[in-house]
Amino acid sequence: MKSDARRATRAGTVFRMVLRTLGILAALSTVAGACLVQTEVPELLGVRSLRDLQATSLHVLAGSAGKLAEVGLWMMVVGVAILILWAVVELISGLMLVAGRKTAAGLGNTVQVVLAVTLLVVVNAVAYQWYWREDCTRDKRFSMDRSLIDSLKQLDPNTPTTVVVLQMGKTSALDPASKPDAMSTAAQTKITEKVLDLIDELRQNREVGSRFDVHVLNSSDETFAEQLKKIAPDVDGHANTLRQAVEGANENSIFFAANNRVRRMPFSQFYLLDKVASGEQANLVLHPQGKDRFVRALVGLETRKPKVALAVIHPLLASRNKADDYTSLGLRKTLEEAGFDVTDIILKKWSGPNGPNGPPAAAFSFEETEFSKVEGTFNMNSLLAMNREQAVAIMKQERDRLAKAPLATVDKELSRAYGQPIKTEADRADVLKNLIDFSIDVRTNELNQYRAARDKAKPDYERLLANDRMMEARRNTNVKQKFAAAVADCDLLILPRHTVMDVVRGGAIPPMLYSLTNEQADVARDFITAGKPVLFGFGPTNVEGRRGAPEYVPDEVDQLLARFGVELGTQTILSDAEAQQMGERRGDDEQLQGDPTFAELKVPKSSNHPIALGYTQWLRSLGNTVELHKGGSRPVQLAKWVKQPTSTTVLETSTDTWNESKPFSDQNTIPTYDPPKPSDPKKGTREEEHRGPFAVGVALEARVPAEWRDPKAAGPFAASVLGGVGIAGPGLPMGLSLAALTPDTFKPEANPRTVRLAVFGHGGLFVGNKLEPAQEALLLSTVNWQLRRDDALPKAEATDWNFPRVSMTPQQKSYWGLVAFPGLPLLMAVLGLFMWMVRRPR
Repeated sequence: MKSDARRATRAGTVFRMVLRTLGILAALSTVAGACLVQTEVPELLGVRSLRDLQATSLHVLAGSAGKLAEVGLWMMVVGVAILILWAVVELISGLMLVAGRKTAAGLGNTVQVVLAVTLLVVVNAVAYQWYWREDCTRDKRFSMDRSLIDSLKQLDPNTPTTVVVLQMGKTSALDPASKPDAMSTAAQTKITEKVLDLIDELRQNREVGSRFDVHVLNSSDETFAEQLKKIAPDVDGHANTLRQAVEGANENSIFFAANNRVRRMPFSQFYLLDKVASGEQANLVLHPQGKDRFVRALVGLETRKPKVALAVIHPLLASRNKADDYTSLGLRKTLEEAGFDVTDIILKKWSGPNGPNGPPAAAFSFEETEFSKVEGTFNMNSLLAMNREQAVAIMKQERDRLAKAPLATVDKELSRAYGQPIKTEADRADVLKNLIDFSIDVRTNELNQYRAARDKAKPDYERLLANDRMMEARRNTNVKQKFAAAVADCDLLILPRHTVMDVVRGGAIPPMLYSLTNEQADVARDFITAGKPVLFGFGPTNVEGRRGAPEYVPDEVDQLLARFGVELGTQTILSDAEAQQMGERRGDDEQLQGDPTFAELKVPKSSNHPIALGYTQWLRSLGNTVELHKGGSRPVQLAKWVKQPTSTTVLETSTDTWNESKPFSDQNTIPTYDPPKPSDPKKGTREEEHRGPFAVGVALEARVPAEWRDPKAAGPFAASVLGGVGIAGPGLPMGLSLAALTPDTFKPEANPRTVRLAVFGHGGLFVGNKLEPAQEALLLSTVNWQLRRDDALPKAEATDWNFPRVSMTPQQKSYWGLVAFPGLPLLMAVLGLFMWMVRRPR
């Protein structure tokens, strides 16, 4: 049989086939080489002039830019050369084809190929600018809400945003562990991957139109400081804001920086590690907090930080004081690390005479009290230094006079002080040395001490003196006006009353010292009327007899809380452990061995309030290894007429507690739980002594009373108040009977304003130089909820992320193993057999 001429293999056919194969490989080589060059020498592909291109290429081919860049450029040069040769051969073949017998057919095929290629190029070019993307995942994992995309469009495309992913081994600042465990390290790695994936998603979205410079830093890396300084160099001799923020971080964080503004986002606000679930499932469990938090932090670089006002009665209780038992420094640290600003307001004046109810009312900033202290120190030391300076000058003049005076004059003036007659020059020299010179040395040493103290206080004195706003406030004596101005730009007000400090050792602050005047209470009421939240921490008031403390009389702030249905008990809650420790230290001379153990405060299991849920999630992220212990709480509850969509109790005591009327021990008695007798007048009332648990923390979102916003609406309410002020129930102080009013008493309002209030029955819940993890978790959960930053509360979604991604039983794993091997190889073998059977007849 003759062979088919169409299958004849000629030299030209082989040459063209080889050349086409080389052309395809050359195209791949050119692309790969371009990628290497772009990575190693990005400026080469951006060269525009031929001369610069030649010079730069020779520089790279000489190996000065690195081996990868050299290899990549050679791949491009050789690839382009082969592509040019291929194009020339194909062009010659096409011309010869035109002159052949199949000119028309060949030309038609060529035109079709050109049209197909052109259509492909045009379609891709158009799709690059106008495209449509569809996320086919079930939970829309790779999609963003339209609102988030629109908010990202606000970013300036010409201003790059620097994103620093800081790895410190601690997935949460609340984690008490000093060293990261394996679970935290694994979570750190996975969350970092999630951050990088989200940044890539943002980069690929051309609608965003902004640039991101991403850097991953590990604090344990030896070159950490060098890398950080390279990313955030000093500007004009001033420390870079981003570098300061990174160096001050205490947990894994994401930093966004642009235009000298920095925003920090902890890992826990992006993906929250659940150590409890991870331990139960033997699988890393992360709770996604939502992409919206990431985008809001990115866009919110220009937004103002929320400002919190802490109103206390003494500078020792402020957040800028370092006294361990009194300071709120830990509160300031926690809030500032979470992105808040904190300001202190002092509500009492302690420098002047006291009135009948203690120190007079005030509204000082911390700078004002600091200035008074620094001014006193500076002026006193200046005055003493001036006095000693004058004394030294006078004594030196006197010495010079006595050194030249006749001996008789010296003997007359100094013989009594010297103790013997002064007859010779030796006596004169001795008396001048041991009497006059000694006094001059003593006064000179005192002068140097006073000058040193004055010079030490001088910088602070001058700094505060240059604070025009503070100096203007000092001249204002209107307490209400100053207090209102101090909280005008604040978003949250904290009013603590730390009365019972230590029930075991007997420490207490008289509650009457915390009473506010009507003017001060009016400012708090106006603050609430504006819809701004207040966090109350009111400790027990039954400390009469302690250090002569007078009986507490509720002020207008107590009545303000009663207006919202908040009922504050007057007793102190004690635990069995506290009572036992009081017995161990009976007597003033005996000391308690070790630190006292206070009552445990916890979230009710049935509570579904956002504060309780957020606090619980924080504790789960720490493995439920931390607890909150505080002694000296009082019961807090809401009136029955208060209606809320969720449970209102966010904190309660354990069951081993009871409410005590006399919480402090003395030489004769120790508080113990005594069940009430049938004849006890307190039986059946709120004051009845019984076992816990007791609610010691409530939170509610209430409607601002209409009469506060509009005095004309106060008609029915005023009448009810006048008729019900003195109808306090058993055990209730005067004025708290307002809580018994019903919503029907209030005049309806067309557009009511609501406010979020939180009330804890402990004034020292957030006191200390450093808050414990449980305290920080409760504080952040409460403040974020009150400021309506619900998105900042930790949450657990149904679509938790696990690693490994799929959690399977051993039986399921065995099935998947059979599918993978030998299932897939057998399937491929069967398909190959079918193909062989089909092709064999052909």
